[in-house]
Amino acid sequence: MTITNNYKKIKSHEARWEQIKCLLRLHGFTLRGLASLYNVSPTCFISVAQKPYPKMEKIIAFHLGLNPWDLWPERYDENGKPNRINRWYLRGSRRKQDITIAKKRKTKKRQTARSV
Repeated sequence: MTITNNYKKIKSHEARWEQIKCLLRLHGFTLRGLASLYNVSPTCFISVAQKPYPKMEKIIAFHLGLNPWDLWPERYDENGKPNRINRWYLRGSRRKQDITIAKKRKTKKRQTARSV
């Protein structure tokens, strides 16, 4: 599809965002209209231009008939998974590591308090 190839060629985030908004208008949607359709604030859709917002990315891509990784290729890896480092995406093992680190810190504090 030629639309997908064009998005990968666009380097400027502003230019890509303007093209996405233009395509939405061609399909009969506006950002404010999508926000009222999904009962969210219009700023949710506007924030997609500056930072990753997976839920809104999926909604925009759905209404354009594309995948989110076609619109924002720098935000996804080659498997179509988000390439963001975030605690919500690393739930399993990362959370367990954080808990064990916190427990180790508490035991060290207790040991130093007892030795004093």
